[in-house]
Amino acid sequence: MDDIHDIANFYNNAPEQEADRLDRHQLEYELTLRVLEQYLPKNGSVLEIGAATGRYTVHLAKKGYTVTAIDLSAELLKKCQKNIQNAGLAETVRYVNADVRDLSSVPGKDYDAILVMGPLYHLVEKEDRQLALRQVHERLRTGGILISAFISRYGIL
Repeated sequence: MDDIHDIANFYNNAPEQEADRLDRHQLEYELTLRVLEQYLPKNGSVLEIGAATGRYTVHLAKKGYTVTAIDLSAELLKKCQKNIQNAGLAETVRYVNADVRDLSSVPGKDYDAILVMGPLYHLVEKEDRQLALRQVHERLRTGGILISAFISRYGIL
């Protein structure tokens, strides 16, 4: 496995940069919400991998989903938890600090939907991406929905 401690350190040392990213990239946020509205089941459990500061987590919890928020960065998860508490939704969200390539600490293997909204950006080795997707697939119930986001090699343009 590729060492991605530098990724965790980046987010742990500058969580405020991620906190307003979806404000700066409003189109990404709005398009993602449309996809979620179209494809997520009407209710159920969601495993959100790459939850960051909880922008989607808050939206999902407000819609009535039970959410397990996963992130590689402990600092981003703290901000996510604070945002969930400020929204009065603390009872509907669990938090796990984990690497998508090892989800052994994630409770349950029967999620109705799994969102992989950022971690695949950071996995440059094919084997790591495959391992991550196997870990995700093991936690998705039969007939569940997987929604993923990625940046192509041209994303920087």
